[in-house]
Amino acid sequence: MPGSNIPAASHISRMLSNHRTGLYHAPLLPVGPDFPDGDLPGFQDRFQALLADAENRYGPRDSSWNLLGLEVVPLGHPPAVATSPGAGKNCVLRIALDSAESPDLLDWQLSHEVVHLLGPRSKEEITVFEEGVASYNQHRIRLAVHGRDASFNQPQYADAFNLVRPWLDAYPDRVRQLRATTGGGLS
Repeated sequence: MPGSNIPAASHISRMLSNHRTGLYHAPLLPVGPDFPDGDLPGFQDRFQALLADAENRYGPRDSSWNLLGLEVVPLGHPPAVATSPGAGKNCVLRIALDSAESPDLLDWQLSHEVVHLLGPRSKEEITVFEEGVASYNQHRIRLAVHGRDASFNQPQYADAFNLVRPWLDAYPDRVRQLRATTGGGLS
């Protein structure tokens, strides 16, 4: 049955509300004029829980990349993992301003972007397969935590999701195995 490998909603909800780990030396806090004190309530715990869940399911994050922080971008700019070519292996997690007002939207954006954080690549290097896995993760989290299916408003994400969903439903450990044999990348 599709979705049978999804953890119980109570398990993921508990992770999102209670998860505490020291993944980074300093807190990952939003920066920018809309958050002068670095305050995005619940962000740190939700981010760490979703990243831990993605690492558990898809394999560990490439620790050679430095996650420098979070940028909250204005409405209309897409969430992303921004890499800095030529400046070492540094990346920044970008989420949209409207996610600060909605735990559902925050989970939606973070559950996609944490997959890209596992092995950051430039936007041009990301494959349809990686976008499919990230979109599948969004669907999985939204269904488990918020009790509803994903609805993608951009066709490229819906197409990528539809390509990988049957495979990931049937073989939930294959991404972890693939990443172990390719050195961690999905793209």
